[in-house]
Amino acid sequence: MIKSDYYRKGITAVEILLATSILLLAIGGAIVIYLMATTAWKEASALITLQQSASLAMEKMVRGVNGTGGLSEAENVVLPNANTIRYTSGIDGKIRSFYLSNDEIMYDPDITIFNNEFSITRKVRVNPSGLTFSVSSDGKLVTINLGIQDNVRSINTMKNINVDLYTKVKLRN
Repeated sequence: MIKSDYYRKGITAVEILLATSILLLAIGGAIVIYLMATTAWKEASALITLQQSASLAMEKMVRGVNGTGGLSEAENVVLPNANTIRYTSGIDGKIRSFYLSNDEIMYDPDITIFNNEFSITRKVRVNPSGLTFSVSSDGKLVTINLGIQDNVRSINTMKNINVDLYTKVKLRN
């Protein structure tokens, strides 16, 4: 009886190349999936942060920085330009202001006092303007449009993440 040498031959070069190719494809696929997941995580994280910042800024403009004195309690409103609103508080009679300065929304709790304003949020879209105010013809309704953006680095590029909010506020008068 003749015995076969098949099991004694070992591994051929073709088998090694085939196994190596399959392994490299699997590793390459895993790296691509990892990079895509990392990019998606960065974008989602940036989006969540922007949504929180925009929501908090909008809440501060409507209800006030300390919970009182916001646009919801305003008695009258003046718009010096589309990015600035000045209003008289119905609680203490002070004239307050929200305005856009570069990429920040600034709050001035009393415009008669010099240099007391502070930032309530950053990364406001600059072009087109990310903060606009408008007042209805009867002067009883203020519309606020807020747009915030951030750049997130993808694998080889930068991607803009945008959040846009708007609300309407009925004035106290």
